[in-house]
Amino acid sequence: MKKWKVALIGCGSIADNTYLPRIGEIPEADLVAVCDIIPERAKNYAEKFHVPAWYTSIDELLEKCDFEILMNTTSIPAHHEINMKALRAGKHLYSQKPVGLTVEEVTEQIEAAKAAGVKYTASPIHMLRDDIRFAKKLIADGCIGEIMKVHTNVCHGGPEYFQYRTADPTWFHRPGSGAAVRHGRPRPYHDHGHPWSREGCGLHGQNLRACPHGKNRYL
Repeated sequence: MKKWKVALIGCGSIADNTYLPRIGEIPEADLVAVCDIIPERAKNYAEKFHVPAWYTSIDELLEKCDFEILMNTTSIPAHHEINMKALRAGKHLYSQKPVGLTVEEVTEQIEAAKAAGVKYTASPIHMLRDDIRFAKKLIADGCIGEIMKVHTNVCHGGPEYFQYRTADPTWFHRPGSGAAVRHGRPRPYHDHGHPWSREGCGLHGQNLRACPHGKNRYL
C-alpha cells in the first residue's frame, strides 16, 4: 500500500480539531510537515501531532520538504497564492474554501492543476457523506415527489467565535474575506453560499435558483 506524504499549511483551529487528527487515522497518509507564518504555532502543532518537520512559509516548505499532497487550511486571503505555488510545484492539493476570490483566480488554479497533471480539490466534501448521498438517491428515485423550494438558514460568529484568542480575527471582516466573499464585501455572520451551492444544487441539480438574503446581526 502506497503511503502519500502529506504537508499541512495553516495551523489554525480547524487544522487542530479536524484535519490533523483525521490525517493520522488515514492508513495511506504520512503527515511529514506542518507550516504556519507564526513559528510558535507550527512548532507546537508539530509536537502535538508528532509531525517530524515544521516550516514558516510556503516557499520554505516547497524548498526543503519532500511531500506529495498539500492541505491548505490557511485564512481565505492566502488561499490563491499558496495554491498556485503548490500546483506549479507539482503538488496534489486539497484547499479549504473558497480556493480563490474570483472566477479568474479559480480558473487559473484549475489550469495550473491540469498543466501539472495533479489532483486538485476543495472543501467541503459533504456531498460525499453517506446521509447526503442517500438523500440524493431518494430525490432521484422520486420518493418525495417534485421539490418546489428549499429553504436553509445558517450562521456563525466568525473566527473569533471559535478561534484562538491569541490570534487576530479581523482578517475575516475585511473585503476579500468573510462568509460571503462573492458579494464583494464581508458579511461575517451569515454564510449563505455555504449550504446552498453545496447541498442545494448538489441534491437538486443546476436548475435550482438560489436567492440569498442576509444581514449582519451584530454590527
